[in-house]
Amino acid sequence: DVNPERTKASQNNGTTKNGATINRTIYKSGSGAAELDGTNDYITVSDSSSINSTRNFSYSAWVRADDFGDNGQILGKKGGAGQVGPSLTVLTTGAIEFQLSDDCTATVTATSAEKLNTLTWYHLAAVHNGTMTIYKNAIADGTVVFSGNHCNSGAQAFTIGTYNNGGGNF
Repeated sequence: DVNPERTKASQNNGTTKNGATINRTIYKSGSGAAELDGTNDYITVSDSSSINSTRNFSYSAWVRADDFGDNGQILGKKGGAGQVGPSLTVLTTGAIEFQLSDDCTATVTATSAEKLNTLTWYHLAAVHNGTMTIYKNAIADGTVVFSGNHCNSGAQAFTIGTYNNGGGNF
């Protein structure tokens, strides 16, 4: 449960960076949406054992992109080479990519068959439960078997809108 505006200390509170805002006018569901400029805005959540699952998990997000100029991480704990915690990314082609490290030695990737369109809202989900599956608007759209052990990506922050090592802004 990651929310940049939670007030309880027990929640995974996020911090907006470089002008990221919560838009209360244009959003798909809930009480607002993170608005990121695709250049350098993002939200960061400090490392926490509650988001370092080595078991089954799922991530979901409503997304709408103006363009796909760069591979942009929607959310996750992906850093540099060899530092692939769970991550959900939109590629420059509009395809969705869900990555996870297998035993901290290899990266396993599920990629969507269908591509996103710009200026359209999508509900995306990444589910890990022995397989890795991407869902787009509740329809499975990319699955790969995950047979190893999920690798904890260490003390990296969980980020929304960018990679931990910079770049890859969404």
